[in-house]
Amino acid sequence: MSDDRMPPQVQAFIFEYIHSVAQLEILLHIMALDPAAVSPAAAATKLRLSEPWAADQMADMARCALLKREAAGYRFAPASEAARAAAHALAHAYTDRRVAVIGLIYNKPSPQLRAFSDAFRLGSRPQEPPNG
Repeated sequence: MSDDRMPPQVQAFIFEYIHSVAQLEILLHIMALDPAAVSPAAAATKLRLSEPWAADQMADMARCALLKREAAGYRFAPASEAARAAAHALAHAYTDRRVAVIGLIYNKPSPQLRAFSDAFRLGSRPQEPPNG
């Protein structure tokens, strides 16, 4: 890997799961306290975020199978070992190359933009049979 490239698993993880630096900070905070559960209030206080926003982000990560909801809050519990490894690789990359990670988060195309651009790809639509 050259110095200017993120590992592919880190890039894929960001594109799939991470929508903001604050969301990443929540995930990293929960990972750092693993296996303990973290409440939205505790995460919001620690990271100086609004509690409702932190709760929404944690619930979203639970829906994506990165976190597991428990009575005390959320704990890091990815659905696969690949996701676990990618999350840890992302944590390492964020420590070593914070600006590059932030750039990936904010420069990734939105899902709406990707869907729009996919509509213009050559060969992306099935060919209509010729008339006659």
